[in-house]
Amino acid sequence: MESYAVIDLEATGHDVEAGDSIIDVGIVIIENDEITTTYSTLLKPNVDIPPFIEQLTGISNKDVQCAPNFHEKVDEIMDMVSDHTIIAHNVPFDVGFLNDTLLLEKRPILTNNVIDTVELSRILYPKAAGYKLNELAHFFNLHHDEPHRALSDAYVTAELFLICKEKLHALPYETLRHMLHLEKQLESDLHTILFSSLKENQFSIKNHDTYVSHRGMSYKPIHIEKKQQQKLPASFGEIVESTFSSAGILAEQLEEYEYREGQFQIANTVFHSFAEEKHAFIEAGTGIGKTIAYLVPALYQAILTTKPVVISTYTTQLQTQLLDEHIPLLQKAFPASFQATVMKGKQHYLSIERFAQDLEYMNHDNYDITLTKAILLIWITETNTGDIDEIQLPTSGYAYFRKVSAYAESKQNEEFGYMSYYQKANEQVKHSDIIVTNHALLSTHMKNDHVLPSYEYVIIDEAHHFERVVAKQFGTVLNYVSIQHLLTQLECTSFNTWTYRLFKHKYAHLLPINEQSWEYTIEEAQYEVDMFFRSLFSFVRHQKGNKRLSDTGRLEYVLGQTTQLSTSEKNIQEFALRTSGILMDVIRKMKGLLDVVRINDRENEKLTNDINQSIMELEHVCEDLTFFFTVQEDHSHIKWLEIEMYGAKNAVHLYCEKAQIADDLHNTFFSQKKSVVFTSATLSMRNSFDYILHTYGLQKNDVYTSAIPSPFNYKEQVQMYVPKDFPAVHKEADKAAFIEATVEAILSLATVTNGRMLVLFTSYEMLRNAYHLLKEFSDSNGYTVIAQGVSSGSRARLIKNFQANERSILLGTSSFWEGIDIPGNDLSCIVIARLPFQSPQTPVYQAIENQCKQTGENPFYDYALPHAVLRFKQGFGRLIRNETDRGIIFICDERIMTASYRSYFTESIPEVSFIHDSMTNIINHADHWF
Repeated sequence: MESYAVIDLEATGHDVEAGDSIIDVGIVIIENDEITTTYSTLLKPNVDIPPFIEQLTGISNKDVQCAPNFHEKVDEIMDMVSDHTIIAHNVPFDVGFLNDTLLLEKRPILTNNVIDTVELSRILYPKAAGYKLNELAHFFNLHHDEPHRALSDAYVTAELFLICKEKLHALPYETLRHMLHLEKQLESDLHTILFSSLKENQFSIKNHDTYVSHRGMSYKPIHIEKKQQQKLPASFGEIVESTFSSAGILAEQLEEYEYREGQFQIANTVFHSFAEEKHAFIEAGTGIGKTIAYLVPALYQAILTTKPVVISTYTTQLQTQLLDEHIPLLQKAFPASFQATVMKGKQHYLSIERFAQDLEYMNHDNYDITLTKAILLIWITETNTGDIDEIQLPTSGYAYFRKVSAYAESKQNEEFGYMSYYQKANEQVKHSDIIVTNHALLSTHMKNDHVLPSYEYVIIDEAHHFERVVAKQFGTVLNYVSIQHLLTQLECTSFNTWTYRLFKHKYAHLLPINEQSWEYTIEEAQYEVDMFFRSLFSFVRHQKGNKRLSDTGRLEYVLGQTTQLSTSEKNIQEFALRTSGILMDVIRKMKGLLDVVRINDRENEKLTNDINQSIMELEHVCEDLTFFFTVQEDHSHIKWLEIEMYGAKNAVHLYCEKAQIADDLHNTFFSQKKSVVFTSATLSMRNSFDYILHTYGLQKNDVYTSAIPSPFNYKEQVQMYVPKDFPAVHKEADKAAFIEATVEAILSLATVTNGRMLVLFTSYEMLRNAYHLLKEFSDSNGYTVIAQGVSSGSRARLIKNFQANERSILLGTSSFWEGIDIPGNDLSCIVIARLPFQSPQTPVYQAIENQCKQTGENPFYDYALPHAVLRFKQGFGRLIRNETDRGIIFICDERIMTASYRSYFTESIPEVSFIHDSMTNIINHADHWF
């Protein structure tokens, strides 16, 4: 039986060469799958312990003052670990740091086999929320009394390893066999464990009923849950009363349930909209509980009519809440049983066939791809949906997943003799009362009736996003990297490509083109694409009009502003058509290759699928290129180019969106559905829905509208400040003084709120400048400054880091104005740098402005102002998320108090206490109030 030494180190930093030293060592010995020995010691470092490390570990300079140094303990430590496989939670740090320290001591380094529990837990528990040790301890309910102390961490790591080892042993034989093949390219030395488990499971029948097999790969059986016909036991009024009343079913299910009149209002509005077959717009303030409120009438309607109700959201976060929280709650509370299913695009679902085919080939994958395959192998033994959103993959793993997703399938899976996850989702929605989907897929359904089953009633949640999603779905996006990546997949130089396998095949001599000629064809296409995008880059750089610097730092140029093309535009158009023609030549040759495969190797589904997929993707590129550079008399689409100012000379992005969507929505959506209900916290301006109705081409008399205020007491919970003495921004030269004043205000307010501040900008340029200025002063004050686009990590990661650091300041723009939920004391102040007006130079604004001029409307009051007010409401809504939240909103832009349009902003948010005064008086008042 193999034995293990679990090791954890705490150190003054991460770099031995920079002088960092070990301060705490913890070792746990595992023998015969039991913890038998523990060891720990503090060590005296060569440098002082930094304050951050002291705060993290609880180890002070005083604690290690009399501790032995590493030299005195090295023999003891080496004796403990020398004969064991070493386990650590992040082997590169713990083992790497220990080896670097051994080298300093002129000692032999450790060459033991290693197992990394970060890697192992990522593979075996792909649905875990995170893979830090404290996150996994919480996930497995392990006692972790002293986080970041070496022995405590080592002990929890040992317990974690034993859990993982037990799960490995229980895996089906086929999964273990594939894992054994992948193990060679993993960081962890799992061969002994896998081989032992494989031998024991070889003749076992314990998994025969749990898993099914396809092409030598085990996965959990895919079943369709049939819907049972239900009858409603009561009227809608009785159901609403029994659900939402203070003595109702929800009150029994939820400990802190509170009766809210707004839920009754939402439920009744949705019910009447469905019953009377009218469309509706419902603005629901924060804290009402609108999701449960609209789900009850949706369920009533679905069961009453035996037809599904579709619920569409913008974010996967809300989809997850619906499926994991709200729907399970109503399955206990609603008086009739029901089924709910999520439906997403094909790219979200794993293809069992494609994945199994890929595993059959001895691919020379990099580490991330190997790790991704291992994760997927385990996941398919557990998942009911095959939806990739259930799990976390390495960054480059998502590109691999797309290759083995249902998107890449060219056959119906019945031909493969099994049901796929995508087919299951398609079949399951036919048996569902509630279909949860997203705006993008719903928009796709408008163009292609086969994406979703037939439905007549739909609720659009997060409705303020719907217009732009539809506009984008009716457009397209192209860029240099995506096209070149596609062409790279057609090269024969990589073992992983279908072209390599094809030209090395026994019937290669029958192909209409040899390998050398094929490589020349691809190289010519790559060169042509590169030159075309370089010409686009140069074209945009040298244009004098129709261009601007975007919020993301890219230079934008709008295409098709006139029907008369300039000489340079004609040249670009000709270049685009020539490039498309060369790509079409590649497609013709691929079709010739495909014909040979079909005649000579009919059983090679993977090769056929791969060629078909490449043809389909390249055809889309050709169609999009031709469309982008075709002049349209009606200007129905907005087309623009974006270049990276300081990036590669071919870093060009092409965007196309519908200029207005009212006609499309009428023809493909509103006229086809009996009732469409829009809901969001930001739909109205000064209690008027005129802007949103105009956008969708609807008349006020034809729809229900309802604005339901939040139950929170904003007058008591929020203090809003606007300084009188801030520098105005009338021209470019004024920005530097404004940013300096903003940074001073941020730091002054931070002393009041102890950080815990979200700063919202309207441009990345202003955000970056403020960040660098803040960093000069914040470090000495002990504040952690986190900035979108500057600090590394996704939006979710930045928010998590913000919440984890007590004295932190988070700078955001764009998506940070909405969708952030930070309740409690983690967020106490929001600073709004500028009122969120869209730049009049953006392609979308310019198109809207041209339309307004043609129809006699005012582009500022009819578009720019409503757009800014709704975005302002979204930013305002980030602060108060429950009844106990309390905080400050500081607006650096005095226009909210002085401009002629100020009331559009102030009368569109809940009533709050405004103070318009000097910065000195504001800080004094805030300090007293807070």
